[in-house]
Amino acid sequence: MTVFKPIINSFKDFWVDTYISAKGIIQNNRLLALACLIGCGLLIALSRPYPTEKVYLSVGQKGSSYDVLGDYLETYFKKYGLELVKVETRGLDDGLDKLDDDHSQINAAFLAAGRAKPEQWSGLVSLGSVQYAPAWLFYRGEKLSDQDLPKKRIAIGAEGTNTLSVFKAIANARGFDFENHDNLLKIKHSEAVALLNAGMIDGLFIVDGFDSDNVQALLADHKNKIYSYNLANAFEKQLPFLKKLSIPRGALDLKDLWPQTDTEILSTTITLLVEDTLNPYTQWIFLKAIRELNNNRTHFFAAPGFFPAYLDRSIPLSSIAQRYYDSGFPPLTEYLPLWLAIYLDRMWVYILGLLAIVIPLTSLIPGIRAFYINSLKNGTNNQLVAIQAAIHTLEGPEASEMLLNSLDALETQLRASPLITLDLTSYIELIENIDFVRAEIARHIEAQRAPPKKYLEPAQSESR
Repeated sequence: MTVFKPIINSFKDFWVDTYISAKGIIQNNRLLALACLIGCGLLIALSRPYPTEKVYLSVGQKGSSYDVLGDYLETYFKKYGLELVKVETRGLDDGLDKLDDDHSQINAAFLAAGRAKPEQWSGLVSLGSVQYAPAWLFYRGEKLSDQDLPKKRIAIGAEGTNTLSVFKAIANARGFDFENHDNLLKIKHSEAVALLNAGMIDGLFIVDGFDSDNVQALLADHKNKIYSYNLANAFEKQLPFLKKLSIPRGALDLKDLWPQTDTEILSTTITLLVEDTLNPYTQWIFLKAIRELNNNRTHFFAAPGFFPAYLDRSIPLSSIAQRYYDSGFPPLTEYLPLWLAIYLDRMWVYILGLLAIVIPLTSLIPGIRAFYINSLKNGTNNQLVAIQAAIHTLEGPEASEMLLNSLDALETQLRASPLITLDLTSYIELIENIDFVRAEIARHIEAQRAPPKKYLEPAQSESR
């Protein structure tokens, strides 16, 4: 350790001297330093390292699985000091309309697969699919067939709901004209659930997740039967946004063996859309919340960890989601606070660019020190030259005293400067120069005080 001590001390002295030099230059160029500081502040502010805005999430109807997911996200966001506000709408389609409205506060919403066309919403981006939303058809009584639909009182979802949109797609694919059938009821899900469980309607079509309060209320009553799509494979081919899901016999209740037969249903996927201007940190929190939720709970139709996944490609991924699906969360999240790790991950390209400029500039560090030393020396010498030039114009003791006071002030300023630390030789030289000028002033003052010499007239000298 003793061997390296001189090297360490030399390195330490170098950087201390450089710091003192840089500090002195900044103090002498405060406007430039202030401009640089303001520029750095603006850069940080524009890059938005930490979000300040609220997140307004459209969750559709109360009691839906999206409403349940919204409750979870609301709680999750609070863990990170962010505020998420749930906004109930008539349905997912209504929520999307509000998300696309520039005058609406909503900046996040759920999209059902098949509901968007490419470039339909230029200001929105996808964070990926977050869950399955099966197209359930519950009914009571005898086995239901396609031909029974015109004869049965069936709730098909209210206007502006994803349920009604999916029903229209399925009906149109089968060539079924449902618009002129008064028995198909366009009512809210909660109302339809109450009517079916009370036996007041024959069936209920609902597109919602397994965790939905409405779906759970329907599954809890075994009088409700689940319609099995015999043409599920054909629907999957004709309507690519639909996927076939299976419910094995007894999967919902092994004791009562419910359902009593293997059942095939159709399902869409639900994608989380956000405005493309939403803070990147907020987008990461969305992805982190969905991932943790899906890792920590049992899904009926999906394996743990399956979501989020980029399944519906009708809306382009956000750059944040693309980063997540390509390589997961930034490695720095294991060592730094989440917001800081994500911010550095976003800014690393700019940081590398800055280093590409700064590193070559470090070669100028010795020049910075020399420049500052020269500026201190030149400043002192210039003042000395001015004082020295004024010596020969002195008239009277008051002027001489003022010049001496100026010289004393210059010496006091020099002794307080960092030059004694940066360059002792130059410091001693300047002190000697000051002493020299002080002696010259003293000689000039002494010359002024001495009586003038008397010279004899030539005639007087001859007479003597």
